[in-house]
Amino acid sequence: PADAAETPPTRDGGAPAEPARPAMATREAVARAARLSTATVGQIEKIQKAAAPELVAAVKSGTISISAAAAVATLPAEEQVVAVAGGKDELRRAARQVREKKARARPADEPAAAGGGEGEDDLPPESTDVAELQGLVRALRAENADLKRKVANLTVALKEARGAKAESGM
Repeated sequence: PADAAETPPTRDGGAPAEPARPAMATREAVARAARLSTATVGQIEKIQKAAAPELVAAVKSGTISISAAAAVATLPAEEQVVAVAGGKDELRRAARQVREKKARARPADEPAAAGGGEGEDDLPPESTDVAELQGLVRALRAENADLKRKVANLTVALKEARGAKAESGM
């Protein structure tokens, strides 16, 4: 791979050492560049790693959403192929079953079950660094503020549109 040529080998001459920057920083950069959330980028990574080619084709054709495909990608390849062959409804059913199974498997006292967000198992191993997590929190807060601004702007636009409609006598 091209990456191997850029990464120096380890002292013992073995495989190249891990890059100095963890993968999460790269995920955040990709998310910003693609104007996606880091969660969506993570789902895309899951699809790339575990999805059957038929499932990838279904995502590309718009038959299934990225989040649903990430759920279906956790199934064995044979089950993925069967779900794709069953069409849009079968894909949705498979994704729903995977999500429900995951929700049932989660203990009730786990923070994620109480609405606390991601469980520790959902975090990549490199995300245990406090500085990285603080950076992620800052990025999420900025994204949240941006979304709140958009909602406020859309609310104003909707009120103006309703006012114009009322004035025109419709």
